[in-house]
Amino acid sequence: MAEFLIDNRESRSLKEKGDIVCVRPDGYLWSDSEKPKVIKVPSISYANAVKYEQPVYDDIESKNPILIRHRKYKISDTLFNGNTLDSNKIKSFKITDIITKT
Repeated sequence: MAEFLIDNRESRSLKEKGDIVCVRPDGYLWSDSEKPKVIKVPSISYANAVKYEQPVYDDIESKNPILIRHRKYKISDTLFNGNTLDSNKIKSFKITDIITKT
């Protein structure tokens, strides 16, 4: 199982609300301030989940890539109630609730 830390702040600069900030293995010791922003995903292994930490770069200049977005993946806005992850909706979280940003 994997655990995802989700950004719950309004979109700014290269970051968006719903971005997957980081992925950790099941049982990771999150801080008290991080715990409300964590989604446990039993349907995916940690090894397969780390891909969701990928940023998005401009590949035009491969020697000096430019960061376009902090993360390539985010969760659906429907899982939020304002800026808070909705605990009832999170209980039914599926990997298909992850969106690839373009």
